[in-house]
Amino acid sequence: MARSDKEQHRLPLVPGSQGERFMHPFVLCSSAEVASVVANAVTLFTNGESCRSALRQMHADQRIIVDSTIRDVEPVNLVAALRKDAARRGIYLIANDATPSQLSRAWTAGASDVITSAQARRLMLDAQEELSSMVPSVEKLGESFGEPHSVVAEPEGVAFSAASPIEDAVVSASATPLSSACAVQIPGGGIVLSFLSGSGGTGKSTLSLIMALLLKRIGVRVVLIDLDLQFGDLRFLADGEPTITNNDMPFTEANSTVLAHYLDKNGFCFISPPSEPERAEELTERIAPVIEAARDHSDFVILNTGSFWNELHALVLENSDLICLVMDQRATSINTCKRCVELCIRLEVPFSRLLYILNRCSYRAAFSPFDCSLMVGGAPVYGIDNGGSLVEELLELGTPGELIDSKNAAVCSVAEMIDGFLREFAYEDIYLERLKPFLRKKYLSSIKKKTTKGGGDDAF
Repeated sequence: MARSDKEQHRLPLVPGSQGERFMHPFVLCSSAEVASVVANAVTLFTNGESCRSALRQMHADQRIIVDSTIRDVEPVNLVAALRKDAARRGIYLIANDATPSQLSRAWTAGASDVITSAQARRLMLDAQEELSSMVPSVEKLGESFGEPHSVVAEPEGVAFSAASPIEDAVVSASATPLSSACAVQIPGGGIVLSFLSGSGGTGKSTLSLIMALLLKRIGVRVVLIDLDLQFGDLRFLADGEPTITNNDMPFTEANSTVLAHYLDKNGFCFISPPSEPERAEELTERIAPVIEAARDHSDFVILNTGSFWNELHALVLENSDLICLVMDQRATSINTCKRCVELCIRLEVPFSRLLYILNRCSYRAAFSPFDCSLMVGGAPVYGIDNGGSLVEELLELGTPGELIDSKNAAVCSVAEMIDGFLREFAYEDIYLERLKPFLRKKYLSSIKKKTTKGGGDDAF
């Protein structure tokens, strides 16, 4: 998926004068030492004061990564100061083990997102690839990527040297996947988005099906995988939808070659669970390779899961870039979501990968997204509007395509969520235009208002 033309101004220039360094796409503020290759992809400041002072004189759109190792100022306070100086910039705070309280403070300060060091590595590697494509001589740096170098003394706190916590954010190519709020496309593959919940009946199957079909409508290459290997019902819900039935591949036959064939031919593939529930356990070991093959050949991989958590879910958490924890209006469902979050903490899943979804929202509902946000520690909760009886009726008939055509409130809510993903991951404008018929006027007005008033790159 190529970048849009408006993203081209973020490409870095050849390193040279300090003024040229300001044209790099990323500014890294860190008191730690980093590999010298970073000098060719970012502008590096070793303290918050010099970083803020220099950025005040600039009007470009550099994205700023603030490391938690900054010593002269509290990192979250630096984020707040930088956000005050420039509302349009994307500002990311590195925190590998952020608590809900720290996340809330960061978002209040104006951080676009809280990311891990591995996610920061994804951003920098992406910038390095762009630089290599523009400047052939920089390719030589790849031979010593991540190797230690001596410190180079430069004005305004700029330094480049060797191993540190930030080196983890630069040197390894096997990175933890990027979060939803990082506005670049993941290098070398599609985005893996999974739907999970701790209780049944929250609408995971419905949401994953609507999202996959909407993405197919706008021309994005999609793989939809039903990982409820025992009692998955996606095939039943879409029994009359040609997009699903004509591109149905049994999980037992899934491999890279067949996936490439389906996607090259139709841009869509549905991987269905086995017809024999007793085979679920023996297929668990194939989950990671199938997800990786789907990622390699598609732009989006949508994973639907069952409500009983086991080893399968651990593999899904490990291989997902975005983890959508779905809850509905039942108090028991919200409480179960909290317990899922606690389990994710114990499994060391980064908070920045989690996206909370409250399904079937309405003005008369017992809980609002804000209420649920308080219950899960202050993290943002995305509300999917209640689509009413039409959703259930059309899915029971196996005609999700008719549901998409109806532009039901639930469909529009999912479309708006997709619009956020496409914007944050910098997909081409053509896909945003194709999605517009499914977006509501109030949503389009809010996007236009953010654009004209400089809403910037806030987290989705």
